[in-house]
Amino acid sequence: MTPEAFRAELDHLNDVEVLERHSAARQALREKEAEEARERRRRYREEWLATWCRRHEWSLMEAAQLLLGREPGHTPELMSSGERGRWEKRYNDLRTTLGNAVSSGDLRPKSRGGPVSGETVLSATLLRWADLRLIDVPEDLRAAVAKFGAPDPVMQELATLEAEATGFSAERAERERQAAEQAEHVKRLIEELAEAKKPKGKRGRPPKYEWHVIEAHARRVVEAAGGLPSPLDRKGWRLMSDLVNAISDRCSEKGMAQIPSATSLETYLHQWFPDLSTSLAEK
Repeated sequence: MTPEAFRAELDHLNDVEVLERHSAARQALREKEAEEARERRRRYREEWLATWCRRHEWSLMEAAQLLLGREPGHTPELMSSGERGRWEKRYNDLRTTLGNAVSSGDLRPKSRGGPVSGETVLSATLLRWADLRLIDVPEDLRAAVAKFGAPDPVMQELATLEAEATGFSAERAERERQAAEQAEHVKRLIEELAEAKKPKGKRGRPPKYEWHVIEAHARRVVEAAGGLPSPLDRKGWRLMSDLVNAISDRCSEKGMAQIPSATSLETYLHQWFPDLSTSLAEK
């Protein structure tokens, strides 16, 4: 609205309406100024919080003031004498609590100074201690420490230990898996050896196969091929199955009615030829 239009509008108002308009305008101005002041205080608080948190470590006096939401070294403003007295009591009590915590080892200091400088604590260490002791921490201070502060060495050490423990657990699980596989392999070998040593046929019953005849045919087959091949010069049969098939074929040619299975024949071949396992592959 232009000034001319505003004056023309005022000319049509009576005195009471003009006063109401004036009062409303002043109220709107006061609210705007109050909002601007709050915004300035907010920005200023963000700036000094960032400045103090970039320092990483604070004296116990500074730590107490920061935990109470105050900028160190600045006297609280806009307080009555009663409010100031209560605030100073809270500060002194907290300052004493911090000193006792450092003396007892409950709060680990970053450095121990002389009677003037005093002890200092890391910002992250201070907040961890305050959380453990259920001491209120301003949220904007917590956010500023997380953004600008140095990491807590205790938490760093804990993270390192957790990472090492995770790696150790994974290594242990892998070793246990390998041990289980080896145990299972040994178990299978023992079972196979026991099966191979079992006597064939029951006492008092004639053998199902003429093993002495089959052994003679097997030795003829091996002799005809010039003996068992050496591991480095595999001539003749390359696989156990080749030798088994050759013996089965000879038994058939010689008119044997019953020829043992390949598994049974392999078992006896190991007994007849002790060097067989080093001469031929099993399969």
